[in-house]
Amino acid sequence: MPTIDQMQAYPFLSGLNDADLAQIVPCLSKRTFGKGAYLYHPGNPAVNAYLMESGLVRCFFTDKHGNDHLISLVGPHNLVGIPMLYTNQVREMGAMAVQPTTVWVLSQKDLAYFAQCFPQLMQNIYLLMHLTLRTLLRAFQMQVMLDINGRLA
Repeated sequence: MPTIDQMQAYPFLSGLNDADLAQIVPCLSKRTFGKGAYLYHPGNPAVNAYLMESGLVRCFFTDKHGNDHLISLVGPHNLVGIPMLYTNQVREMGAMAVQPTTVWVLSQKDLAYFAQCFPQLMQNIYLLMHLTLRTLLRAFQMQVMLDINGRLA
């Protein structure tokens, strides 16, 4: 089980006090992934969020031809794979360990519960979703612009 001090390093948990973190910590389970192992594949149920302790994870989407497209590289103290809080969804993106990676896993059920208990956590989730959307829009824009340049050449 992680310590409260360890959890304070995660921006996702910023603004939560020690008592709040003390409720979350027992719900976390530790998992390790070797280089090349998938945390999840596109199409898998979105049932967990992963708090990166160490390593590097490649987040990507796969097109209809089976080609992977990089969305982001995620390192320690970041959150990967935040599930929708109140609906059962499948993942649109995949996540693969680029190097040996250790994460703390928080279930969708627990995340939804704590988001209701701690308004600051809900604000952090909103900010994270905003940043994720901006990253996806930038990736989409790059794909579109590359396509335009190719057509103009």
